[in-house]
Amino acid sequence: MSIAFSGPTGWLVDKYGPKKIIVAGLLFEGTGVAMWSIVTTHTEALLVATMSAVGTLMIWPPQTVMISRASPEEHRQKVFALNFMLFNLAIG
Repeated sequence: MSIAFSGPTGWLVDKYGPKKIIVAGLLFEGTGVAMWSIVTTHTEALLVATMSAVGTLMIWPPQTVMISRASPEEHRQKVFALNFMLFNLAIG
């Protein structure tokens, strides 16, 4: 899934900017998550899981672009370290 959608997501970020793609990804993923409440078959579950995954794939790469653009080069390593530390704290 990630390999198939990483390229198109990057192209969309280059064409429309990271903010618009993050908003679209949040809407797509949010819709997918909400649709879990009405899933009744395996096929529906697969489609909803795919929709949620594609939404997530539309959030992470543009977020990385925004972090890169917002942080000076000399601080970028620390900013990314903080980003992943907070991510790991959230899932832990």
